[in-house]
Amino acid sequence: MTSSFRTKHIAYAAIVGAMSFVIMRLTQIPIFAAAPYLKLELSEAPLLLLAVLVSPMTGLIALLVKDVLGIFFSGYNVFGVSADIIMTGIFVFVFARLLRGGVTLPKALIATGIASLARMLLSIPVNLLVLWLEFGTPAAGVFAMMPYILPFNLIKCCVNALIFYLLYPRLNKLMVR
Repeated sequence: MTSSFRTKHIAYAAIVGAMSFVIMRLTQIPIFAAAPYLKLELSEAPLLLLAVLVSPMTGLIALLVKDVLGIFFSGYNVFGVSADIIMTGIFVFVFARLLRGGVTLPKALIATGIASLARMLLSIPVNLLVLWLEFGTPAAGVFAMMPYILPFNLIKCCVNALIFYLLYPRLNKLMVR
């Protein structure tokens, strides 16, 4: 890997990470009235695009940029940011790895399903730990929230993957040039 190649990837990660931060701040939509703290935001779509078009690692670096900006400019706490890095990171990484070698609708559906399942399964221990550390929520309290947390993660993954799939053909053509 040449120095200019690495520099280009870092520049992509910085730009997409900043763009994802702005998108995150502009698109926070609560989807469950009973759990208004779970907000759908569309910042993962650019991360998915970068991870598939450039590399999964570049997508993960952009995720770190987005979350560091969240700490400094939006006052996000380390607990929420850590959970986002872990859960979004697994989704982005698995999704991008499964789409290596080309994107077709069947492959995108399979990648969305497997990556969403990975995120949902990981959300259980992550929420158990983070909610206990941040708020002192006992395991029973966290499990009582799972009927909202699990479908929320599935919806968030599917919406961001749909945006990815709609934008990918156009951006792929630009990247090939």
